[in-house]
Amino acid sequence: SIQVTLASGDTYDARVVGSDAEFDIAVLKIDAPPEKLIPIELGRSDNLRVGQKAFAVGNPFGLTGTLSTGVVSSLNRSLPSRVRDHEISGLIQTDASINFGNSGGPLLNIHGELIGINTVMNTQAENIGFAIPVDRVRQVLEEVLFPNALQVWLGLDIEDRNGRAIITHIWDGGPASAGALSEGDRIIAVNGQPVETKESLDLHLIPMLPGAQIQLEVEGKDGTCGAAFATWDVLDGEIYKDIGLAVDEEPIGPRRQTLLVVRRVRPGSAADELGVQPGDLIPAVRPRRPIPERPSLMSDRLSLKALLDGLRPGTEVEVDAYRDENHNGRYEAHEQLKGVLVR
Repeated sequence: SIQVTLASGDTYDARVVGSDAEFDIAVLKIDAPPEKLIPIELGRSDNLRVGQKAFAVGNPFGLTGTLSTGVVSSLNRSLPSRVRDHEISGLIQTDASINFGNSGGPLLNIHGELIGINTVMNTQAENIGFAIPVDRVRQVLEEVLFPNALQVWLGLDIEDRNGRAIITHIWDGGPASAGALSEGDRIIAVNGQPVETKESLDLHLIPMLPGAQIQLEVEGKDGTCGAAFATWDVLDGEIYKDIGLAVDEEPIGPRRQTLLVVRRVRPGSAADELGVQPGDLIPAVRPRRPIPERPSLMSDRLSLKALLDGLRPGTEVEVDAYRDENHNGRYEAHEQLKGVLVR
């Protein structure tokens, strides 16, 4: 069980809603009235400089609410993680005293903004502590919270740079690919509502449903312009990014068995190069390994996404494809496609 004690002394139950084992971060849901919870302002860690002031707050050895001060001693440090064969990289080093009980506490700048979460210290030295940068914390929050909330995919990769929502990649054949958008454009409005950071963009997207029309206003090299398009279901988008296919669930044949039917193939993807075409049936998918595996039957997109999520990036998969060559409703095995790269 988990309990959280606030600065007021009030204690509440909490539960884990998500975690990142590699960075030793967990996101907790505190069962407290909203008015009891005072949020901290999130700062940035991409603009930190060695020598700037830093403040650590925590409960070292049970001494509640202890504040220590120091400077940012170094940046981008790497340490072994509890996860085997892995290092935590990009850590902030500080000489602000971090002792047992400080872990999980905030590292602040002079404005009281969060720039990191204190995580580990060197017990064989004095005043050598490390904090997870807030930009990584923000990423974990988005990965844990927003994937369960966002229902739409724009066909864009977007990063938060210097407090601005910047388009870093446009997926060919995706929802936004036909518009006038370019990599490097800054998104400044969604459906007429101003956007500053990627977080504010995600908040505008949460209420949207797949297929909804969206109007983006962006600022680029040639000034501002707009782009309107229909959103995709986020599940379709994840599969499209992973293996280059957008699929539908359709009843096929006299038994009306539900199978996956290819709706779209991402140009230039491994699936495209191997010859998968719109209209193909995909009844089975299997990882390609030295020892042949039994194929995993695919009847819905969730099953396909679950299979892909369980594979390491770069794993090759084999796809059973059936095609109606003569357009007479008779699907026959076209070929067993091999080498479709995941992610």
